[in-house]
Amino acid sequence: MRIINHIKYTILNSIKERSGVISMVVFPIIFMLILGSALANTFDNNVDLDKLNIVYVDNGSKNTKDIFDQFKTEQKDGKVTFKQASSIDEGKEIVRKDSDNILIELKSDNIQVYKNEKDNISVNIVMGGLQGIAERYGVYGAIVKFAPDTIKNVDNDFSKSYTKISKVEIGRQTTSFDYYGIVEITMMTLYGSMFGFYMVVIGRDMKIEGRTIVSGMSRVEYVFTKIIATFIITFVTLIPAFLFATFVLKVYWGDHLMSIIAIMLALNLFASSLGVCLGFMFKEEKTGQMILNVVIIPAMTFLGGGYMYIGEHVNAALDLATKASPIRWVNRTIINIAFNNDFSKFNTTLIICLSLSIILMIVPFVIRGEEA
Repeated sequence: MRIINHIKYTILNSIKERSGVISMVVFPIIFMLILGSALANTFDNNVDLDKLNIVYVDNGSKNTKDIFDQFKTEQKDGKVTFKQASSIDEGKEIVRKDSDNILIELKSDNIQVYKNEKDNISVNIVMGGLQGIAERYGVYGAIVKFAPDTIKNVDNDFSKSYTKISKVEIGRQTTSFDYYGIVEITMMTLYGSMFGFYMVVIGRDMKIEGRTIVSGMSRVEYVFTKIIATFIITFVTLIPAFLFATFVLKVYWGDHLMSIIAIMLALNLFASSLGVCLGFMFKEEKTGQMILNVVIIPAMTFLGGGYMYIGEHVNAALDLATKASPIRWVNRTIINIAFNNDFSKFNTTLIICLSLSIILMIVPFVIRGEEA
């Protein structure tokens, strides 16, 4: 009960400074509207396919070769080029050097299309074309096998063009409001760390920390009440932005909202721990505020794509830098889950946020131990 009362007192004391609360409520909505409108042309639902470069390895049977040969025949508009590799290792090396290529391996019982992460849509188009041909062959073959008398009524002209594609729209694509609706909420989650920072600073300046410890609360309890209070304030103040994004801007969260919320809560815990940790690290309020508000948060937000769109695939140096930002992992995980049902980064992102949170929770005790 003592801990709950202290959390309640901390929250009530923090929200007296209404400018911070108002900023957390209003700013993400403003940023979503401005950036979503201004940068709408950056996101286009239509994908123009000027050229598809396919590298293939022929280890196939007659069936898979027939399907692939038909696929090649149907691409007569010059938008698809084919290059044969002698082995799968050679094919992978070609794709590694030039990720614009898509790698296909013909096997005895299937055709393997290797995912090219630079352009998932192109891969989907190739897979769709091959699958369509395979299904047509499969249906025709089944009729021949089980109802040969009716085969004369079936059109078996596989030379007809079913898969020529120059412009496509596949499923739900990311719009500017989708993107900035997501990244502005995660960005403001980082700014929620300022609540924790000022809780610690004010507690030290007003001698609240000392009196609380003397009254019987342990230092562990004191630190965690600040983190929990920050977590709650940040969560509550961002609810209006989430609702505005969802119901007004129609931001798409996909079919796995609980997984996305779990990632956001993990980020919130990291941000709350970061603010409290820096509050203990810097005795000078202005120094800590500058480090957090001018250096750490803007840097992580920029690398996370909060100010400008940074796609999944960037050059090696920038890719390495962006991976140092937890918010980058969070943003890409949310987008991948919402639009691709891709959970490949989910566990890694959770581990990063939770591990950093634990480290930041421990630092205040290390600092206090050194001071003692």
